[in-house]
Amino acid sequence: MDESLPLISVIVPMYNEEQNVDECILSLLNVDYPTKEIIIVDDGSSDRTAEVVAKHSVRLIRLGKNMGPSAARNEGIKAAKGDFIAFTDGDCIVDKFWLKKLIRNYTNPRVGGVGGPFRNPESGYFSNYINLAVLDFLSREKLLSTGNASFRAEILRRIGGFDSSFRTEEDDEISIRVKKAGYDLVIEPEAVVWHKSGFLDFIKWNFGGGINRIDIWFKLDEYLEIFKPLISVSILVLFCVSSGILRYVSLVFIFFLVLRVAQRVVPLAMKMARIYRSPSYVFAGSVLDLIEMALFQIGCICGLVRYIFSIFAMKLQHVGAKLEKSR
Repeated sequence: MDESLPLISVIVPMYNEEQNVDECILSLLNVDYPTKEIIIVDDGSSDRTAEVVAKHSVRLIRLGKNMGPSAARNEGIKAAKGDFIAFTDGDCIVDKFWLKKLIRNYTNPRVGGVGGPFRNPESGYFSNYINLAVLDFLSREKLLSTGNASFRAEILRRIGGFDSSFRTEEDDEISIRVKKAGYDLVIEPEAVVWHKSGFLDFIKWNFGGGINRIDIWFKLDEYLEIFKPLISVSILVLFCVSSGILRYVSLVFIFFLVLRVAQRVVPLAMKMARIYRSPSYVFAGSVLDLIEMALFQIGCICGLVRYIFSIFAMKLQHVGAKLEKSR
């Protein structure tokens, strides 16, 4: 065993992953990193996930019921012995040098977490777009995805682990909390995890991500972020219903919104065209990126409406409880 390498605990939450377990665990066992422990947390699966896991030389933690990926990861954190904790998902395959590529970025003590991109093993416009867009997003936003992430164990425990109330977007939420604790997050492009995804996954990630991001922003007091999608929608509504000077003012704002969108969309599309050596990627990449942005914005608006209604419902329950007591 190489004593110069710190122990890394790899935690994988699984729920009904019977079809993917073998491939995922075999890739983890094949990782070229001698000082590692692999912890699989079966999150109350109703299929044979736990039975398949038990055939491998890994540690298995079984939860009595489905508690969600955040709670499952927290159980893994409690059991982890490593100074660093890495995460992936049950439907992922990790690169052979995944852990070495992650750990080499921890030389600076200010680095609290390191993650990498996802790669779609299939080919074509959509898969190639996903491969570049995910890395572009993670690098731009400095957020880690729990399908391919690692953190210092002491930091995870100090901030209380994952918030189990989040069943999605929990990776963004914990990334923001790690940064608020004063640590940097690093994206390592060569630390690759493979994950198959289709267009329906793309819709779910972006629309669902927008909905749940509202909850994160409210929880972490990121109020400015909440108003960004509202400003865009408000300007478009103003343009549609206004006349005279207001219409021209809103048109100016729409022009600047288009410029801002173009600043993100065009460079990514041009990069795709250069890498894949086809000018058709300029159009395909632009369209997919615009769809992604639109889905996220719509999700944010729906999430805000949901949040407002949940607050209103809580107030009604509070008033109802008061009236019931007064009788």
